[in-house]
Amino acid sequence: MDDELVLYTVTDIMKIFKIGKNKAYDLCKVKGFPTIKIGCKTLIPKEQLKKWISENQDCEIFLP
Repeated sequence: MDDELVLYTVTDIMKIFKIGKNKAYDLCKVKGFPTIKIGCKTLIPKEQLKKWISENQDCEIFLP
């Protein structure tokens, strides 16, 4: 994770989790996943993502 970034894009999420574009967008729709929508752009706050990962590390998340 890049230390200078404050917000991640869906493309960044694809690289971080090593998933495809559709799965990344599905993940952004999971209840509780931290996102900010600006128009049609989806952004993910870095610190909230770190917190979400630590809170969900033992959970199984099913994506369509």
